[in-house]
Amino acid sequence: KIAGKSYNPDINIFIKPKKLVSIIEKSEKSKLVSKKATMLINNTTISGKLKPRGDTASHWANKYKSWRFTTNKKKLINGNHKVNFIILKTRNLLNNHLSYKTAKLIDLLSPDSSLVTFSINNEKDTLKLMVEQINENFLRKNKIMPSDIYKGDNFGRKMVNVDGVSLFDNPSLWTKESYNNHYKKNNKKPLVDMIQKLHSDKFDRLDLYEFAKFSAFIDIIGTKHHDTYHNWLVYYDSYKEKMYPIVWDPMGFEFGGGPKDEYSNNIITSLLLESLHRNYKFIKYKHSILFDFYTNKERDFLNMLTREFKIAKEKVDLVNFGIDRKLNYVGYDELIRLLDKYHQDIISRYNKRKILFLSKATEENYKYAFVDNKIRLSIDGDKLIKKVILKLNSEPKISKFKVKFQLNGSDVSQDISVNLDLNEKQIIIPISILSNVKQKLIKYKEYNSTYIKDLSFDEATYDIEGYDVGLVEKIYLEFLSGETIEVNRVDSLEAKSFSNVFDIVDEYKEQTITWSGDISIKGLRTINSDINIKPGTRVILHKDASLIVNGKVSAVGVDNNPILFIAENNKNPWGAIVIKGQKSNGSIFKNCIFQGGSGNKGEFHEYTAMLSIHNVKNVLIDKCKFYDSRVTDDMVHVVYSDVTINNTIFKNSFSDALDADISSLKVNNSQFIDSGNDAIDLMTTDASVTNSVFLNSFDKGISVGESSNISASDNVFKNNKIGVQSKDSSTAYIRNSSFSNNNIAVDLYHKNWRYEKGGSMHVENSVLNGNDKNYVVDKKSSLIIDGNRYEKNDINFELR
Repeated sequence: KIAGKSYNPDINIFIKPKKLVSIIEKSEKSKLVSKKATMLINNTTISGKLKPRGDTASHWANKYKSWRFTTNKKKLINGNHKVNFIILKTRNLLNNHLSYKTAKLIDLLSPDSSLVTFSINNEKDTLKLMVEQINENFLRKNKIMPSDIYKGDNFGRKMVNVDGVSLFDNPSLWTKESYNNHYKKNNKKPLVDMIQKLHSDKFDRLDLYEFAKFSAFIDIIGTKHHDTYHNWLVYYDSYKEKMYPIVWDPMGFEFGGGPKDEYSNNIITSLLLESLHRNYKFIKYKHSILFDFYTNKERDFLNMLTREFKIAKEKVDLVNFGIDRKLNYVGYDELIRLLDKYHQDIISRYNKRKILFLSKATEENYKYAFVDNKIRLSIDGDKLIKKVILKLNSEPKISKFKVKFQLNGSDVSQDISVNLDLNEKQIIIPISILSNVKQKLIKYKEYNSTYIKDLSFDEATYDIEGYDVGLVEKIYLEFLSGETIEVNRVDSLEAKSFSNVFDIVDEYKEQTITWSGDISIKGLRTINSDINIKPGTRVILHKDASLIVNGKVSAVGVDNNPILFIAENNKNPWGAIVIKGQKSNGSIFKNCIFQGGSGNKGEFHEYTAMLSIHNVKNVLIDKCKFYDSRVTDDMVHVVYSDVTINNTIFKNSFSDALDADISSLKVNNSQFIDSGNDAIDLMTTDASVTNSVFLNSFDKGISVGESSNISASDNVFKNNKIGVQSKDSSTAYIRNSSFSNNNIAVDLYHKNWRYEKGGSMHVENSVLNGNDKNYVVDKKSSLIIDGNRYEKNDINFELR
């Protein structure tokens, strides 16, 4: 008991005293070693290893330490293999924890964290921040494909002393926390490519929207902790072909003991953020994210603060003390006082930032003039304009409408005719524009080359042409906030040039392409527009040739005149047909035949199937036939997608016929015949399969794995090695189905240690006949047949 109160810590670690002494003695010599230990958490014991953790001695060289516990592979901690218990080195206790919680409100990749009471061998310790380690388990928990995580942290024990060299100059300073096992373990090509392109302000390797969320997050929490030399985690997804930020150790809401209004809404502390803030598309994304946060997420944010401060006080009440940055003792009363003040400081800072960002536009910052039958629009300030509205004195009639501006002293012109909204006596131009964005240095530290920059917003001019300006009576601007102002007209305006910025005006969609007849594909061809493929079209692909479409595909044949995707020479397999990204949403393949394809793999991408669907929603495949895939893992691969398949035949796949990863899948009235491995292979996917036939699969008819869920009814499974298999925290509901002549009809087991359970399956009103074994179940799995749970052998039941 402590001060008469019962003390049962959230976390109690038990380790042999000699081992603990050995750990402590070696840590004092900066050697961090692990020893066997046992954790008691939620009345459950978990075996593993304990070691000190951290980059600097403040984590492990003193009485109160930061620790990492690594479980064995038999039992995880809330799905985690490694968990950190980090010493709270500030009087505010919550700065990192609140930062992680804020990141989750913006849907950023961020670890789970919680404030916990902590003991070793029943000896009370300070409060700790329990934070999951960022690794492959983290990706799987967040429903992300296992792939490369790069860590940039040239700091502390592992620091490489290279004066003036930042992480974004030297990829060798980065390490890997997770890797894509389809490539070499030490592969850094995506990272190298990202860094090289940053120096020329190219961003095709980055997901701009996700990095805009990350930058908005930095501004909201007011951190400068993601700098030139440490605290960067990025994830490369080879299926989306983009890099994503991961939040780690952000140290938000923390400036010298409390949050201050020292920085603006645009904190820039590295080459990466510098480069991104020269890209107008990125800045516009960031404006939209901040607007959404301040208008739609305010209640969630403030409620989160109230909840977490209440929990913190309850924890402090149990422990009664804390420590500060200099590891000095801080008593209970002082901690409570500081927590109350800290709570109010954060709210005060939040309100000031919100008022600054949401303040109304200043009308004096906006004006226009007529120049050579063009509208020259002058804008200033930091407000994002979403629409330009022209009020006319007659009905609008136009052919071409363009916006022009000067960049680095040269004229740039863009046709915007396709997006105009013509109403009675007005033209609405849905164009997102900002003033002239520049960067200014706020602070620089010579000893470690760190700095802080901010944005300034200066006057910019845009010329709008394509209409007789004599018919324009008034001009209005509509802002991101929905606010509308009338623009003042002046006699003349001088053109202002942008310099060293990019993507000033959004790109507009290209016209739809139409194909008919014979289309020959050689090499790797990419189409960045919608495509309409007519009935009877033959898409003839040469050896290893692939087609990538970043747009909506409408390939609709008819019963007697299908669309063909075939090889130029049947002896030479072609590569892949690929549709990817949100611009491909709503794609349809109907009455199409795919035959003789394989896949395509490059340094930055992998398409494992002759039809590969990556990150696309509402795809329909109907009355199609897939034959004779070659070489690669899958005949059809679906990842991060939403696909419906009806009335379709899959025959003679080289390996899996249909593979779905982290997707939503519906299959109805289809046939899977002679699959080289699994007919359907599911990973972290929700699926529905009805009225379908699975015949002669070399392995499984349906494999339900890695936290997938399936509802399957009215299906036939015949002559497969295994009819349906459920494993690794997956659940299958099988109804009104027939299993005959399979080696094993139903199989459930635990395969991957990263998932704590085996498979679960409910089989109802189904017929099992002529199988070598009807049911095989291991001890971590659960089978229910017509309402009866099976946990031991019977004549048709085998327990692994």
